[in-house]
Amino acid sequence: MRNLKLKLLLLIIMLIPLNVHALNGSVSISCNPSTTHPGDTVTCSVSANSDEMVTTISAQFTLGSGATITSFQPGASWNGNDINNNRINIYAATGETGNFSIGTINVKIDEAASAGTISVGIASAIFYDENDAENDVSGTSTNVEVTTDVAPTSSPTPTSTPSASKGLKTLTCTSGGTLSPQLSDTNTGYSIMLDKPSTSSFAINAVAKNSSDSVIVVNGDTGEQLNPSNITFKASDTNADMLIRINVGSGDNQVIYIITVSKPVSEKGRLSKLVVGGQTVALSNNKFEYQVELDSVDSYQILATVSDSNKFEVYSPNISRNLSGENSYEITVKPIDSTSGYESSIYVIYVGKKGGTPQPTVAPTVAPVAPSNPQTGEGGLIAMGLVLGLSFIMTIYLYKRNLGDITE
Repeated sequence: MRNLKLKLLLLIIMLIPLNVHALNGSVSISCNPSTTHPGDTVTCSVSANSDEMVTTISAQFTLGSGATITSFQPGASWNGNDINNNRINIYAATGETGNFSIGTINVKIDEAASAGTISVGIASAIFYDENDAENDVSGTSTNVEVTTDVAPTSSPTPTSTPSASKGLKTLTCTSGGTLSPQLSDTNTGYSIMLDKPSTSSFAINAVAKNSSDSVIVVNGDTGEQLNPSNITFKASDTNADMLIRINVGSGDNQVIYIITVSKPVSEKGRLSKLVVGGQTVALSNNKFEYQVELDSVDSYQILATVSDSNKFEVYSPNISRNLSGENSYEITVKPIDSTSGYESSIYVIYVGKKGGTPQPTVAPTVAPVAPSNPQTGEGGLIAMGLVLGLSFIMTIYLYKRNLGDITE
């Protein structure tokens, strides 16, 4: 009887589904300014956190009555600036992990909006990991309220569109960097590329068309007012770039300009040593794809050493792990400080058996358009299927053993 109880306990344990580890992530949003007027446009920064590499993101925004998303600008690491029905889909060749920026959205407050509170948030988001598995992070976003403090009237309302008498007549970067494109009445978004990665400050000259209009320059991430003659470069906590907002005029004469300030790439991450299955790979300076043939691919490891560990670090889930079979692997050498102006490098290693042909399995670089399964990825489903299959076999085995004990 005791043996029978132990067997039944083992059967129950085997029937418990495997808890497959999934990526843990969250998204958040913050808007500046937090107090605005009907007709104004606010800029909202969207950031994220993940404990594993994220290569693709799909996010659904929610807006309270009286607000419309007019544009989306992805962060420096991401591609794809489309937004359809308030949903974005972006992807990156290298991916991101830890704290990182998703991008910024511009939200226009309706000119007929009533005084009150308008909510801007994220209803749901899906992170895709390196294996293209879906990870649902909905419910982790933070809604930030944008308050209108004046009710609309029949008088003209603020505008973000320059005209012959509104906005700036002069906008230049006078030291430390270069502004692009040149100022025009059809554009309120600009960028400044600093002269060097070591450049720590710059200056801009912004003059209003109407001499009575005020020109206020602020940090677009913090709201701190800046001295345009001496601006200290300060990247946001989640992005390597700095966002500058210029408010020109007020009331019906207000025009808002956004400038993204970036640093040039001074150095690209490099490996100084690469060992695959005990075999040292001869590295070339401008070569990032290598093919390695081993006598046996039953079990091997990949070891990688970065050339400058003070500036860069190696990322790959396959480093120093026991691997097997013919396959391809990506190794990313990325900067430790995302604001340094350094650039990541991606090495692709094809491993095959001598006399055989390695089969590359590089992850897709195009974001799925219509995510459908917010649960575990394909790997998790396969693992769960194996467990259920083994449980079924064990059930038959124990049934036969118990039947034998009873007949004895």
